[in-house]
Amino acid sequence: MRKGQLGRSWYTHACAFMDMKWASPGDRRSLAEALVSVTAAMLADSRDTPESKALRKALFHWSFNVTARGHLPTEEADIPNEMAREVAWIARRSLPLRSFSAPVHSASRHGRAHLET
Repeated sequence: MRKGQLGRSWYTHACAFMDMKWASPGDRRSLAEALVSVTAAMLADSRDTPESKALRKALFHWSFNVTARGHLPTEEADIPNEMAREVAWIARRSLPLRSFSAPVHSASRHGRAHLET
């Protein structure tokens, strides 16, 4: 990953990835479903978290649906009113890519080895 990309959020990265992959219609649904699941795990915890079902709906039906966004990047597309709160929350709470660039600590590996024996 390029250094300049580390500052962008997982959400922005995932939406750009979906934009790039949209040309292959056979994989759209499964790719969107996978990105919804991964994105849900890439959000910072918060007391004001919207309902999980509403977050997943906004991601699947708008964020990861390029046609619904009029083939525009998420930053330029009009968000439907019924999903605006969830999309704004996701954009605010999405972890930056730099969060995932840290090396895995050896304690984690020892923990896994211990569980396997």
